[in-house]
Amino acid sequence: LLYPELTPNISEFINSDSKVVNNSEREDQTSMIINNSLESVVTVSAGIETGDEFVPSLEKEIGSGFVFGPGLVATNKHVVDNERFNYYIVTNDGKRIKINNIYSDNTDDLAILEIEEKTLPQLELGNSDNLKTGDPVIAIGTAFGTLTNSVTTGIVSGLGRNIDAGVSISGEQTLLSDAIQTDAAINPGNSGGPLIDNEGKVVGINTAIILGGNNIGFAIPVNVLRRFIITNNIK
Repeated sequence: LLYPELTPNISEFINSDSKVVNNSEREDQTSMIINNSLESVVTVSAGIETGDEFVPSLEKEIGSGFVFGPGLVATNKHVVDNERFNYYIVTNDGKRIKINNIYSDNTDDLAILEIEEKTLPQLELGNSDNLKTGDPVIAIGTAFGTLTNSVTTGIVSGLGRNIDAGVSISGEQTLLSDAIQTDAAINPGNSGGPLIDNEGKVVGINTAIILGGNNIGFAIPVNVLRRFIITNNIK
């Protein structure tokens, strides 16, 4: 039996070859975006100061964040919501910088950290309203609080998700609305890290996973962060 619609022709072979080239170019672009982004992603560290000594938290209340403006770092509120601790960021090269001020969004699990260092490399904020299901994305953060610069890739699996993200450290119930669903692996410690599109721009803030699920993670749309910045006149 013949199946003409499945029989390859010369033009289909040419198209197949061109796809290989395009895939190679796409991989090069992804690698470039990742390497250009790493210096802007930080670890959020919690501890207690005793005189001149810094004692890291035994509870390992650690997360991720990213620099998006001079002296400004975005993360999740649940990463920095324990008032018993002093919070710091740790840069890509291991430099520890004290956080001077924390702006918290109690509704959307966002926090903006203010630091004195104004010269750290910054990530550009994108437009999450332009996202479509199937768009490629990159997640970066400090997985499990120790694996810095952990990078995973995937796609946007869904949009507009409303989920119950559980109870935060401070005991508050965290509800996320209009969240981005992705299959890029998000692990404990990735909270607050950036979800980046194929132009190297931040489109989401990695926030939650479903325990027991396979590759089901959620991020807060970056436009929610934009609104928070405008509402609080953060510059």
